[in-house]
Amino acid sequence: MKIKWVVLVALTLLCIALPTIYIKYFLVVPSDSTRGAAVTTFIFLSITAWGVLSSFLLSSFNSLEATLNIKDRIKFDMTENSFNYMTRWDSPSLKEARDETRRIKKIKDDVSSNQLLKEIKEDEALERSIITMFNFFEEIYLSSKSKRINEAILREAFSTLYIDIHNRFQVWINANLETTQKRNLENLFNMWKPT
Repeated sequence: MKIKWVVLVALTLLCIALPTIYIKYFLVVPSDSTRGAAVTTFIFLSITAWGVLSSFLLSSFNSLEATLNIKDRIKFDMTENSFNYMTRWDSPSLKEARDETRRIKKIKDDVSSNQLLKEIKEDEALERSIITMFNFFEEIYLSSKSKRINEAILREAFSTLYIDIHNRFQVWINANLETTQKRNLENLFNMWKPT
């Protein structure tokens, strides 16, 4: 912060100029003192005032810099957390879940909701994949709600995909998930659906 040094230099010049003007034109010497003693006393008082003011200003600026550094770090961490989700998307468990959901997408129009629910219930690997997928998206929603991520990055990366998956498995979500998880997934859907 360059302004810190500009303000400190300005304060120093002010603390030199004002006492000089005061000493030259306005200093009243007490009757029991000499001009030299009065000037010396006033200079020491001015130096003390400069020390207190410059300390206060430096502390204030340092505190402000620390706050800005923390804000920058939080912003960086949010971005990193967002990219970690994108990296996790390629993990083996989520790749398997994506493969299963793609398979369901191919047959979705050819099966009824009841047939879809039955197929998922009878195929433990498929159900585990779907649960993994929705746990991933619920975690994104909770991270967004907690302001741990840059939600705009993840919306750009996943929104179209998530809306499609959510619509595809809406019947299963309603039939199998607890109220809180359903609500979280619905909230994410509402955040990401096009307006």
